[in-house]
Amino acid sequence: MDPNGWMNIYFPDEGGAEVILQWDPNIEPDLAGYKIYYGTSSGIYNKSIDVGDTTLFTVKGLEFDTTYFFSATAYNIYGGESNFADEIIFFTPEEGSTI
Repeated sequence: MDPNGWMNIYFPDEGGAEVILQWDPNIEPDLAGYKIYYGTSSGIYNKSIDVGDTTLFTVKGLEFDTTYFFSATAYNIYGGESNFADEIIFFTPEEGSTI
């Protein structure tokens, strides 16, 4: 997985604390899937989600008025996992605000 330029992040609706992540697919033939990592401190990802082989995923249940740091990896059919992609920072708005 090329870790650069891997995801596009935006806030989908008014008031909901969630983000939609989208990234370019890995073209390696032994790709098995992707994992999203995130947390509230840069480089410290205390949560992860195995999203399978999709390149679009919604992370729900985020706290309002909070900064989140996201990264991702690709993994192959042999269990190998890539390095982390470049980190992306996202700030959820205050509850009830609109974007």
